[in-house]
Amino acid sequence: MYGVDNLSGGAGGYKRHGSPWKKALKVVLGIVLVLAVVGLAAVVVLQQMKLKEDQSNETQELQRRIAKIMLLPDEEAVVTEIDDAEKVREQPFFAQVENGDKVLIFPGAARIVIYRPGRNLIVNVGPIVDDTRPTEMDTEN
Repeated sequence: MYGVDNLSGGAGGYKRHGSPWKKALKVVLGIVLVLAVVGLAAVVVLQQMKLKEDQSNETQELQRRIAKIMLLPDEEAVVTEIDDAEKVREQPFFAQVENGDKVLIFPGAARIVIYRPGRNLIVNVGPIVDDTRPTEMDTEN
């Protein structure tokens, strides 16, 4: 009735329990893994915050320099840099841009400023034109 198989972990018998050290090691490794993931996530978030801060500082510095030579809207601009002037020169507004020029977009004021930092030069200023809105001619038909 009670054979050796039942005592050594066979079907319906007693199960062997792993060493308490193995369990503790698994728990410790699990905690270390969780801490590593949380630490990595914190590093990524901090880097993104630093990048946003650097971009904001650059934007403020650009606006400060431009404000010395022209009046700007009272809002923080969205800034981008021209990295392929040939692509955008097809549009008349961007006809005189060069690589490295900064484009400042003021959404609230619906204004765009193109600025050349190397020469402290305003290349062009204009309104933001929304070509997707229907015009009066479109609505009459």
